[in-house]
Amino acid sequence: MRLIILYIVFILLTGCQTSRFIGSQTSKKARSIVNSWNCRESNGLIYSVELNTLSETDNLYSVNNFHFLGNDINAILKINGDKIDIPEQNLALANMTVKGDGFINKKQNMISINYYFSDGADLDTITAVYSLDKRNNS
Repeated sequence: MRLIILYIVFILLTGCQTSRFIGSQTSKKARSIVNSWNCRESNGLIYSVELNTLSETDNLYSVNNFHFLGNDINAILKINGDKIDIPEQNLALANMTVKGDGFINKKQNMISINYYFSDGADLDTITAVYSLDKRNNS
């Protein structure tokens, strides 16, 4: 009887762990990326962005003010664990196409993304590093 009770307790303790990665609907850390971030791009641009949840079930997030194009311009990110995918998309109001990938560090206070950015004539390769805006970090 003791063995059965110990086995049940063991199953309950090990079977209820939540994922520590972004994209888990139950993870507090997943919600921590929905915040204001400071961005520094490889081309010298420095600006702020807002990361917001679009769909927790699909791990989709929007980046407001992507590539310093204005608050009406949002790029879509798909985040799975610590990996980020920027599916190819047209940023309609800016008439730009973007595609890329990146990662989130383990402390989830830094995001690094590499993306290709095209206006139809030129193709730029950009590395952007987002760090949490400590003034608005909740």
